[in-house]
Amino acid sequence: MNIPVNRKRLPTTFVLYLLLTVMLTLNFFFNLDGFDARSNFINLAVGVIVTGLAGIIAILYLADYLKTLFDKDALLQISATGIDDNLSLFSCGQIPWSEITGAAILHSRLLKASFLIIHVSNPEKLVARKKYFVRLILQKFLRRWGTPVVISSQRVNYDLGQLKEIVISHTRSF
Repeated sequence: MNIPVNRKRLPTTFVLYLLLTVMLTLNFFFNLDGFDARSNFINLAVGVIVTGLAGIIAILYLADYLKTLFDKDALLQISATGIDDNLSLFSCGQIPWSEITGAAILHSRLLKASFLIIHVSNPEKLVARKKYFVRLILQKFLRRWGTPVVISSQRVNYDLGQLKEIVISHTRSF
């Protein structure tokens, strides 16, 4: 079963980080009038680091959005062997049914979205096989939701309730 990605979604995370980067950059340049050379250097260093991190995260989310738009293989594939999550740059890839322990749906009022949380037996193993910047995002997912496998309702063209039932029915057979 192939579940397609939602190519018409608005890249809200990218837009938020882009706005944050612009605001930090403007604030940084308009507040360079430090009291002395030392405080000016500290302000400069902190400003560059914080603005740089926000910019890097914005670029990562832009790359993720562009992958969603132009990658014809961006989908969630459910097969007899497991789940192949290729919806975004921050997806965990192939996950065998034997590693999946359960699923839940969480709702976020702030983001106005629902999330399918797929629990796995060894989440650190899934995170460790990814590249550094992707690992940072997946570790954030792991801290926030207890798993790196998080599927947003805005990311797929499919009902998350039905998807959860499919995942749970497959995990019962293992």
